[in-house]
Amino acid sequence: MEPSFDIRGNLQPYEIIKIDQLHFKQLFVDAFDAESTRVHLYSNYQHYLAELRKVLNYEFYQLIDGSFTTVKRDPNDIDIVSFIDYRDYEALNSVVMDRFSSAKARAVYQVDAYIVSHYPEIHPKYVIYHSDLLYWRNLFGKTRVLRNKKQYQKGIIQLNFVNNG
Repeated sequence: MEPSFDIRGNLQPYEIIKIDQLHFKQLFVDAFDAESTRVHLYSNYQHYLAELRKVLNYEFYQLIDGSFTTVKRDPNDIDIVSFIDYRDYEALNSVVMDRFSSAKARAVYQVDAYIVSHYPEIHPKYVIYHSDLLYWRNLFGKTRVLRNKKQYQKGIIQLNFVNNG
């Protein structure tokens, strides 16, 4: 099913929606006017992504959420979680990791970014990855509790990346 927006402006279908970078740009940047904050945010996200890819050697994927994946004209940032291969995760030092997550990533790239280690099913630490994945899917798959005390479902974008460092 082609991604679209529901009556509240949230992404649907209400599940993980795997798309490529071109489709992502078409849906969330090109479909809005050039004066919106989206063009600038997307450019910053592309810089973030390019720098992140330089330090990674293996495939990874990102879940993308927040107001950037709604019909809001001027979101403040892009919310992303990068699920990187555990070998990259364990090889990177804390200085590098800090550069690509939380406050530093927000200040430099205007992305609210988090990094999660992706362990394969056969790895003893797979349960950690699976728990983290469930946490983020639950957080990203619903709106915040609104004034009417309700939450609504929403879709989550997934972008996959093949990396060669």
